[in-house]
Amino acid sequence: MIEVQNLTKTFNGKAVLKDISFKVKEGEIFGYLGPNGAGKTTTMRIILGLLNPTSGNAFVLGQNLGENEKLRNKVGVLLENDGVYDKLSAYENLHYYAQLYGLSDSVERKRRIGELLEFVGLSDRRNDKVGEFSKGMRRKLALARAIAHEPEVLFLDEPSSGLDPEALDNGEGAGASTLGGDGSYNIP
Repeated sequence: MIEVQNLTKTFNGKAVLKDISFKVKEGEIFGYLGPNGAGKTTTMRIILGLLNPTSGNAFVLGQNLGENEKLRNKVGVLLENDGVYDKLSAYENLHYYAQLYGLSDSVERKRRIGELLEFVGLSDRRNDKVGEFSKGMRRKLALARAIAHEPEVLFLDEPSSGLDPEALDNGEGAGASTLGGDGSYNIP
């Protein structure tokens, strides 16, 4: 599903990544951990095709994401920047992204947006402008945006950043209520 082979990245002669390799199989949840400045976000940006490696390869679903536009529709991404628009409501943000992701049937798009807002606990704030949201609420909306098109692969960079301890403890916005007893994780 995801394969990184001998990935190296240098900036101004300084190696940020040195010969990184790993595989993530279908159905696996993979955590890529390390201290600040260790190259986690750089690795993710290379895998996503947003940054070229100095050497090595990164594949998602067997292909280079940076070279295949259609493959990008099979991937959901939540980066450090939430990518939501302050002047739009929560609903309008998801409507905009759902259209970008190709959800052209208006009835299905409306159903999906309602499902996502419920999933992240923002259905009661659906018509509020995102500029009024806390960082945690923005993060929840960004998660909904990342999964709007039901991607095959989901990349989360700092997924709990901005969520308050109570929300983390309750699993709000992270779908803990959909976690199965077997450890499976089902996103709507």
